[in-house]
Amino acid sequence: MALTLGLILADAGLDSTDAIVLRHAFMAERGGIHADSSDEEILAYTAEQSVASQHFLAKPPSRWLVFVAGGGAEVRLWSVVKKGGEVRHDDTRRWFDLVPTDDLQRASNIFRDALIDCYNFLRDNRYTYQACIQVTPKGALKPVEKPNHAIRI
Repeated sequence: MALTLGLILADAGLDSTDAIVLRHAFMAERGGIHADSSDEEILAYTAEQSVASQHFLAKPPSRWLVFVAGGGAEVRLWSVVKKGGEVRHDDTRRWFDLVPTDDLQRASNIFRDALIDCYNFLRDNRYTYQACIQVTPKGALKPVEKPNHAIRI
């Protein structure tokens, strides 16, 4: 079974049909964010969206998974925010009340623990690996204690 965002959200108790993924790049325009932006700046940047439906959903879902640039083509999960509603708008922009949540903390901990466990196992036993996280038949995520796809080097 492939590990998908839907499975990760389900494991965290979230409905994937009520979530959107946003990826922020570093940019100077519109009061954009940069590598040293504070959490408050990223939240404010995320809360301001276009009125035009071709640029942003007319009726956005309640959970927003916010990723920010992490260097090169990489991104990192900054936060999952809950949309409380639209607080104001003008002719081109609208602003939402967003509250950071810990919705994916459990999944984040599973990934972290699984990768640390895999790294330690592989380092100690001189293996490379192909998989460190297992998806159970019910869609739950758990660390693989001894990767069955490990290759001895």
